[in-house]
Amino acid sequence: MQKSKTANTLKSTLMLLLAGLLLPLLWPGVLLNLLKSVGIETGHDHDWSDSLVVLQVGSDLLTFLAYTAIASTLGVLVFQNRKQIPFHRILLSFGLFIVACGLTHLMHVVTRYSPVNDLDAYIRAVTAIVSVITAVALPPMLPRVRSLLEAQQVLRHKQLELESSRQALEEQNRALQRAHLDLLEARDHAEFHASLGDLLQTVHDPDVLADQALEKLGPALKAEQITLIRIQQGRAKLWHAWGDFKPALIAFLMGEGTPIEDLVVLRNVVQTAQRYYTQQYSDIAGARNVSEHRISAAFEPIVKPSGEVVAVIAFSRSVDLPWTEQEQVLAARAASILAVALDRTELQMALQAQEQALLEAQQWHSE
Repeated sequence: MQKSKTANTLKSTLMLLLAGLLLPLLWPGVLLNLLKSVGIETGHDHDWSDSLVVLQVGSDLLTFLAYTAIASTLGVLVFQNRKQIPFHRILLSFGLFIVACGLTHLMHVVTRYSPVNDLDAYIRAVTAIVSVITAVALPPMLPRVRSLLEAQQVLRHKQLELESSRQALEEQNRALQRAHLDLLEARDHAEFHASLGDLLQTVHDPDVLADQALEKLGPALKAEQITLIRIQQGRAKLWHAWGDFKPALIAFLMGEGTPIEDLVVLRNVVQTAQRYYTQQYSDIAGARNVSEHRISAAFEPIVKPSGEVVAVIAFSRSVDLPWTEQEQVLAARAASILAVALDRTELQMALQAQEQALLEAQQWHSE
């Protein structure tokens, strides 16, 4: 189908070319005198200066060359893109018109030095025929060109609508993925809450409970390290530690520990019994350096029923990870579990002390 269309276009172009070339030859005397140097006297420019002659001849030659280059470029363009470019005939007619105009400029130069006036007239006639055909063919093309432009505009509008719909679908897909991840995270958190409850029911030693709780809490909060700090007699002491930490960075918590007055963030958490979360821990004035790089940190107090802060869970992780509300709830849940475990241990110790005192009293009374 495309080959047939191309053949028809070529055939029409050749017919147009032949018509333009042959019709002027029918004029009386043109064919017989086509190449004869006779006719109208051409010495009308005998009084022109050399510079003016060079300017006119040079201008005509350059115009001829430029017209030829333009027409050649159009011909190559149409041939290489004939499947995509509409209106082949008009473009080719326009190309022939440009070539003919270029030839008239060339004949200005030729007739200046050789009076081949019949050839000049023939070229002018060819140019006139091609010009008239092109001029007559152009107006009927205006509605088609307008329709094509309108179709291009409609297509562009449809493409914009399609792109907008695609972006909306991508956003919906991202929203669904986020919702799916949120559901997975909520499920993981629910399972973590349940596992902490199980630990509280099955593990009675606070130290063992703390170790197992930190093992579960670290991955759940994407923490790099977790430090469990006991607050005793106004000093901060290391209780447990988990993750990728360097002992030198938490040496101040070893042994007798450090007075909480020397630890800015920890002191505020202990005094207010309020949690503290920050994504820029390294920017806090006076904060103790606990990492070799910038970190996001969190401090969750472990509070007894009496309101006394007996320990603090300190978390650190990448500065690129802000603390979400769900993660804060998770950390608070872990702190409350540890608070219950400590309180339960103290109650058990108090109960054991009472039982021991009662036993000793009974032994003394029996004696």
